[in-house]
Amino acid sequence: IDTGVHWQPGHHFSLFSHERTGGLEVTEQIVSEIISLPLHSDMTQCDVRYICSKIEAFFSHASLQK
Repeated sequence: IDTGVHWQPGHHFSLFSHERTGGLEVTEQIVSEIISLPLHSDMTQCDVRYICSKIEAFFSHASLQK
C-alpha cells in the first residue's frame, strides 16, 4: 500500500518561515506522524476494505509487540 506525506505546515515553507516560530508543538508533532493513504476516484469498495484491513492488521500486530 503506497503511502506518502502530502501535507507540510505553512511555517516550514521559506515564504512563511518568518511568520511564527513558537507555540506550534502540536503542529510539529502531527507533521512527524501524518501520512496520506491511497485515495483516487477509481477506488472500489473492495480496495477500501483491503486497505482498512491491512491498517487494522498492522496496528493489531504492533499492539501485540508491546
